Amino acid sequence: MAPNKILFVLSICLAAANNGLLSVAAADDLAEFVPGQTVKKVVKLTQTNFRTAINDPANPVWFLKFYAYWCGHCKKMAPVLDKAAPQVAGKMAIGKIDCTEEKKLCDEFKVRGYPTLKFSLDGEIHEYPLGRTEKEIVRFGEKMSRPAMKLVDSVNEAMDFTKEGTFGHGVSYVCYDPKATTGSIEEMIEFSPLLQVCAQTARQQMAHGYFTALKADADVGTLALKPPSNEEDEAPKTAGGFLCRLEDRFAPRCLYQEETKIDSDTAHDFVQASNVETVTELGPGNFHRIGRLGRKLLIGVANIDDKDMVDEVKAALANFAQTGPSKMIKKHYFGWMDGKKWCKYFLFSFVQCFAKSRFCKWRYFLIFFFNNNSQVFGTI
Repeated sequence: MAPNKILFVLSICLAAANNGLLSVAAADDLAEFVPGQTVKKVVKLTQTNFRTAINDPANPVWFLKFYAYWCGHCKKMAPVLDKAAPQVAGKMAIGKIDCTEEKKLCDEFKVRGYPTLKFSLDGEIHEYPLGRTEKEIVRFGEKMSRPAMKLVDSVNEAMDFTKEGTFGHGVSYVCYDPKATTGSIEEMIEFSPLLQVCAQTARQQMAHGYFTALKADADVGTLALKPPSNEEDEAPKTAGGFLCRLEDRFAPRCLYQEETKIDSDTAHDFVQASNVETVTELGPGNFHRIGRLGRKLLIGVANIDDKDMVDEVKAALANFAQTGPSKMIKKHYFGWMDGKKWCKYFLFSFVQCFAKSRFCKWRYFLIFFFNNNSQVFGTI
């Protein structure tokens, strides 16, 4: 380009900037964080104010976006957060950390790609579990602002909550203390050490988990340590306190006070290990979280367009999860994936893995593998 043309272009750009037509700096003109005030817009967090922000009692929950100014996906997400922020004001604050400026802070939280999404609850940082749409972010903020445990009248109500109130998660936990006082859930928790443990666990796990508490006078039915017998001459055993995992169409799994000391550690470990559907659909929203729980994944892969095939794969996995060798079941989670969408990913992983080492250790096993025409073309 000729020098006079370059000067002409520069003069046009400078004139536009002076008249407010171009405002690169304004694109990142975020609201300022003020301790003690509810955050209503996206705010910029830095090494200087980060700790103060996530420990601010006025904003106990934060959605955190670690980004780079040049990242295309980060730019696309910016207007989504701008729209979500006022909708979750008072429930969840939204903050952005520019890793090109705050390298030390991003290194501390092992940010390796952009955007990296996390959340903070009571000052502790966790991986964000849902998607990037405005709807999902708002839903997450609303969930995190609700009480950690919901009071229910019966086991049936707790099961209904499992099926209808967990947004498709499919698993919930119900806590029961027959010695708890009557009244609100806050009053019950105040005078029940067991419910205090459950409430603490529910608060820690509320991003991924769903919890209910049974009233002290509730009929616990089949959740009793020794369920009622059909024989008329045998009285059912009165239940002690318990923490049970509920899932539709699967038997409950419980910790009973009469058998196990239910404290913060045992409750946390129990929920952490079992808070996955017996057979769950795996995808971007949960694959890495489940993969980090310490067990290998046993995965069925099917053509999503063939409902009969999907049902067959899920049924086979469910049957194995309940009747297979106990040692193997305890070491694996079971899931299924859309073969049309993830076929290339699995093939690439398989080739890459064995190209590196003949002793490659897989974090998952494929037990079914279907192509787009619903034909089996490989098993691992």
